[in-house]
Amino acid sequence: MNENTPMSSAQQLFAEEHHNLVYAFLKEKKLPEDEYYDVVIFGYLQAVMDYTAQGDASRFSFATIAWRKMESRLADHFRHQASVKRSAPTISLNAVLEDTGLSLSEMLSATDESFLNMETGLMFHDLGRQMTRRDMNVLRLKADGYGTREIARRENTTVHMVRNILKCAY
Repeated sequence: MNENTPMSSAQQLFAEEHHNLVYAFLKEKKLPEDEYYDVVIFGYLQAVMDYTAQGDASRFSFATIAWRKMESRLADHFRHQASVKRSAPTISLNAVLEDTGLSLSEMLSATDESFLNMETGLMFHDLGRQMTRRDMNVLRLKADGYGTREIARRENTTVHMVRNILKCAY
C-alpha cells in the first residue's frame, strides 16, 4: 500500500487497539517519547496498513511486523542524522579569529566601498566596449538599485527590452 493512502475505519480501529506497541518499542529501546514518537509512529502506521491488507495471510504476528517497521524507520532516522551534511563542523559567527582579532560576522559584513566602486567601474568599462550607450545606462541604473519598471520609464523603453538588455549583460 501507498503511504499516502488514507486508512479505512477498520484500520484506524486496529491501530488504536494496538497503539501500546509504539510505547513498548520506545521503552524497550530506551528512547524518549517526546523525541522519537514522531519517528517511529509512521513505521507503526505502515505496519497496520500492510498487516490489515494481508489479513490472515501473514506469516508473522502483527507485533513482529510493527516492531520491524518501527526499527526500520528508526534506522532511517539515524542514517539521515549521521549524513555528512548534518555532521559538518560548525563555527560561530561571533567567534574571534586569532589571526585578525575580528569575528567572522565582522569580516563578512565589512564592505570596502572603494573596492566595490572600483570593481563596478571595471565591469562597466569591459561591458562598455560591447554595448550601446542606452544599454549601459540601463545597467548603471540597475546597479544603482532601480527596478525594471523604473528603468523602462526613465529610458523610454519597455520592461521586456530592459530584461533583454540585463539578460545579455549577464
